[in-house]
Amino acid sequence: MVRNNRGCVGVRAGQSNGVVRATLRPYAVKLISTFTEDLAERSQPSIEALLRKVLGDAVGTCLDETFFGDQAATAVAPAGILAGVTVTPPGTSFAEDAKALVAALTTVADPVFVVSPATRAGLAAGGGLLGFDYPVFASSSVPDTRMIAVDADALATGFGGEPTFSVSREATLVEQTQDTVGPISTPGTPNVVAAPTRSLWQTDSAALKAALPVSWYARSGGAAFVEPLGW
Repeated sequence: MVRNNRGCVGVRAGQSNGVVRATLRPYAVKLISTFTEDLAERSQPSIEALLRKVLGDAVGTCLDETFFGDQAATAVAPAGILAGVTVTPPGTSFAEDAKALVAALTTVADPVFVVSPATRAGLAAGGGLLGFDYPVFASSSVPDTRMIAVDADALATGFGGEPTFSVSREATLVEQTQDTVGPISTPGTPNVVAAPTRSLWQTDSAALKAALPVSWYARSGGAAFVEPLGW
């Protein structure tokens, strides 16, 4: 993998001297939760500490759901690694499905597998992973009926490490749940005012924001999946 100062990367295409040029566009997972100052003063353990844990876990869940999804790229999120990927017909065993998934990858170099926690536990308990040379990871965002294979050599990622947290007690919030939130007010005929809005200072409240910069690019043919599992 090669990086340059324009945010571009080269992902090996399988030829001896060929790369696929791609741009890692900057994205971020951002979540906000509010709490009252009364609660902050009286809570044991601290409500802020609890919300840091809750938001940190939620960032991870949101990231997994998007990364392992099949949605196309948007202005607020990169494409899921299964976008445009056709399901691989299932076999009757883990061995058959693993073989089929590797065969479905293009010029595979470093395959890894992802299943749900329950599926991985079942595989391990039944001895299905004994002697298996490739990593098998678990994600709660992968259904029990699905197994995913990814060629790690076909994937470029950029992460900010751990989520960062910031607290505000004076901001005005637009309390909407959409992916994109517009300005508080927009001049026009008629004028547009966002709703609902809330002043943290006026309502004696605080807001905790978690943010994690992230981006990725998966080469075409770098991911495959089997569904439904027959074992």
